[in-house]
Amino acid sequence: MMCLQVTVPGTNVLSRWCHNNVESEKEIYNGILSTQIKLVKTFSLTTSFIGMAVQPVLWTYSTANAAVVVGAGAFLGFFTFVTPLLIHSFAKKYVTKLYYNQVEDKYTAVVYNFFLKPKRVEFKITDVVVPEIPGPFCTFKANSVPLFVEGSAFHDPWHYGKLMGYDKYVSVSVTCCNLSVQAY
Repeated sequence: MMCLQVTVPGTNVLSRWCHNNVESEKEIYNGILSTQIKLVKTFSLTTSFIGMAVQPVLWTYSTANAAVVVGAGAFLGFFTFVTPLLIHSFAKKYVTKLYYNQVEDKYTAVVYNFFLKPKRVEFKITDVVVPEIPGPFCTFKANSVPLFVEGSAFHDPWHYGKLMGYDKYVSVSVTCCNLSVQAY
C-alpha cells in the first residue's frame, strides 16, 4: 500500500506554531565530553592563575644567576599562557548542548568561551555548511562558526541527518563511453 502525502504551502509554519508546547526549545543533543572539557579547562585556568600569582614571589626570592631566573620565568610563563590557549583552541568548537526551537525552526548550540561561560550560537538549517574535507574537530559550520558534534550523542538521529545534509538530494553525473547519466 502506497501513501501519498500532500503538503499545502505555509502549513508547516502553522503546524509548528500550533504544536508549540510550554518550552519552545527542546534539547536534542548532549555532548558526552562536556564534563571532561569543563574539568580540564577549569584545572588549566586555575593552575595558570596560580602560576601568574606565584611568579613575582619567585622573582623576588630568587638568589640564582639572572640568566637562570629569566630562563625559568620564560619557561613557566610559556606554559602558564600557552596551555589554556591550546586547550581553548580545541574546546571552543565542542558543542555541549544543542537545542531545537520548533516554532522558529532554528537551532541553538551551546559552547564554552575562554572563561567557561556558556556561549549560545543560534542558526537556522540554511546557515549550516558541511565542509567537503572536514577540518580537525569541525563537523559543520554554522554562521561561519566551526562546531564539533558527535552523531551518536543525538537524542533523535533525524536532526543529525538534517544538520549534515543527509536529507538533501545528491546529484551525480557520470560520463562513460559517450553516454551521460544523471541521478538525483
